[in-house]
Amino acid sequence: KAKTAFRTKSKKAMDTGSIVHDAIHAYLSGAKPEPILGDNDNATNSFLAFLQWADRVKLKPIALEKVLIDPEHEVGGTTDFIGYADI
Repeated sequence: KAKTAFRTKSKKAMDTGSIVHDAIHAYLSGAKPEPILGDNDNATNSFLAFLQWADRVKLKPIALEKVLIDPEHEVGGTTDFIGYADI
């Protein structure tokens, strides 16, 4: 049982990370994050920590989920956030 316990812990941490990511995206998009957070205390605590940090650094989004492409190097991807922070 101990040999596989890490998988359960790892999946739970990944699930919590995905929930927090989605809640932050909703918040920055102007939507309500509460339905995403549900009753997940770990995700809620992480989201509240994000809110404190965002307030402290005066986080200001310009774009979310922006596709970036560099045709010269034939690479591309999607960035979660482009914006300003007073760090």
